[in-house]
Amino acid sequence: MITLTINNSESQVSGLNTDQLKALRALMSYSLDPQASYFSGNYRTRQNLMDAKGRFPTGLLYIAQKFLGPMHDPKFVVVKDLRIKPKAIEGLFKLQLGFTPYPEQEEAAQAAKEAIRGIVAAPTGVGKSAIVALTINKIKVPTLVIVPSLELKRQLTESLSIWFGKHNIGKGRSIWVENIDALDTKKPISGYDSVIIDEFHHAAAKTYRTLNKKALNQVYYRIGLTATPFRSQDNERLLLESVLSKVVYKINYSEAVEKGYICPIEAYYYEIPKTKVTGATWAQVYNQLVVNNKARNDLITEILVKTYVSKVSTLCLVKEINHGNILHNYGAFNFVHGQSDERHLIESFAKGCLLTLIGTNGVIGEGVDTKACEYVIIAGLGKSKNAFMQQAGRAFRVFPGKESGKIILFLDNSHKWTKAHFRAQVKYLREEYGIVPVKIELT
Repeated sequence: MITLTINNSESQVSGLNTDQLKALRALMSYSLDPQASYFSGNYRTRQNLMDAKGRFPTGLLYIAQKFLGPMHDPKFVVVKDLRIKPKAIEGLFKLQLGFTPYPEQEEAAQAAKEAIRGIVAAPTGVGKSAIVALTINKIKVPTLVIVPSLELKRQLTESLSIWFGKHNIGKGRSIWVENIDALDTKKPISGYDSVIIDEFHHAAAKTYRTLNKKALNQVYYRIGLTATPFRSQDNERLLLESVLSKVVYKINYSEAVEKGYICPIEAYYYEIPKTKVTGATWAQVYNQLVVNNKARNDLITEILVKTYVSKVSTLCLVKEINHGNILHNYGAFNFVHGQSDERHLIESFAKGCLLTLIGTNGVIGEGVDTKACEYVIIAGLGKSKNAFMQQAGRAFRVFPGKESGKIILFLDNSHKWTKAHFRAQVKYLREEYGIVPVKIELT
């Protein structure tokens, strides 16, 4: 007899023969990066998310159910669902958005409620905060919302306080918004029957997986929201799904543009004059071809000056603080990097009062409201699909007088790494948004 035991964080299949267990474990495993595996010293080629006793994260329950499907007969498979569905508490809070949500936002929230656990994917600018609020209101149980940064905590707390009332927001209250770094991932969370993870693409990290296994054992509803459900490596899909489950609702970029929820984007690129490379390591090459590349920095500064004179909102994203400091000194534009209180600059830029802003990817490349932004200059390198889509997403939001968002890339044929990163960025633009960047000749 085969038994499928289901719990909130961990489930188990018992009674399989050796070959069946081996086959199911293979479906819940992924290939490890050979280089990372070598340097870690474990030399394993695959990572199994189901152990030898058939235990696995409940987020992957759908894989086990599909595998057991052909023999899913009470005579052969006994299902023991130990989860306890919490009762909705009418009158727990009252949602007052102050605007009519998009039909897709309502549908996403309803899909999340019905699925119990899963991922909602929607482009930046579609209004994931409203989806969070609608989901909380539909489920009607105490809810913990987890975010990856203090700035996102501030933004979401502010929005939910307006929509639900300040008295309902905070630790120990009906709705608690907290930064992942402030949570004890090994201490069980009590008093909350629902968890919503914003910017869920971070959840492949070990912190989230530990949180899932140790702290969320008593939590029934588990929903994630993101613009980029899966990271660059497709095999990391399993890591993300292990925390929650598969995508249960998706709003496509093309649909969102067609309905006017977000701006269409265009892409352009400049070809940087070739430089003789003397460095061998990534840090040396990056420093020479990006951070201290005068031709590249002169060009970026020229673009910033031109867009400023033309009164066009422009965001320049850098990977390293040193690079931002150089560009800041070149053109005396404001630079935000997280080492001081820069909220006023970000808010001023979002409103269109501050036309030009330089920022690090970590501070302004994700989750930060940049409504007015029309141009996004990708000043550094990077081939992470997740990071690139978040950077491009800074130009998605609708703003008065803004017809489209423009992404500016740079092709540098000086080194195989710079060429590879440019090719990856072009690939993401084509696959995700259906566009090909147009070359702009240097003048």
